[in-house]
Amino acid sequence: MLVVNNLNSEFYDIISEKEKNVNIELSDYSKLYLMSLLKGLIEKNDFFYKDIIGNDALAEAFMKALSEELLKKVQKIKAVGDLCLIYSGLFPDMLNRKLVDIDYFIQLGKVSFLTLHRIYVTMNSLSDLRNLYYSIFLDFLKLVTVMIEISKSFKLIDQRNLLKVYERWQKTKINGLYEILKSNNIHPIAYQSEATN
Repeated sequence: MLVVNNLNSEFYDIISEKEKNVNIELSDYSKLYLMSLLKGLIEKNDFFYKDIIGNDALAEAFMKALSEELLKKVQKIKAVGDLCLIYSGLFPDMLNRKLVDIDYFIQLGKVSFLTLHRIYVTMNSLSDLRNLYYSIFLDFLKLVTVMIEISKSFKLIDQRNLLKVYERWQKTKINGLYEILKSNNIHPIAYQSEATN
């Protein structure tokens, strides 16, 4: 139990520090969810949810989940949302081998958590889950921003691939990505694009 408490405390401190670094305040629901997700990544044997998602692409898994019975639907949609958070926040370099990039995963993740919220709207007795998933939907980009800060701390982002960092910054305007560019003497000019939020 002491290890679990220490792990929770450690994640709480890391998340709080990264929130301050990027001047973001996550909702309590979102912060608890992120703590749980990070802890689960350390403890889990099935990091990529292969037992739930299988070999399907995430959008395909999401679409298939919509026609499943309730328990499987919720499990699969939650797995899709979690993976979108993991890919876009902690391991954006894994997207280098994908045909789509960070903005796609952010949108799919947001849709996943909004869908979970809507599922729980019909279940009045589960208002905490409804509120949790709605908070994650609203805070999704903030969560990704905090996770990118965590990823930078643990050197999980290839800071040498400046073109990819620039492209992701253009799509998300996440300050942590801009800081990587700035530290390499690249100062891009921001412009408003349709891909942003």
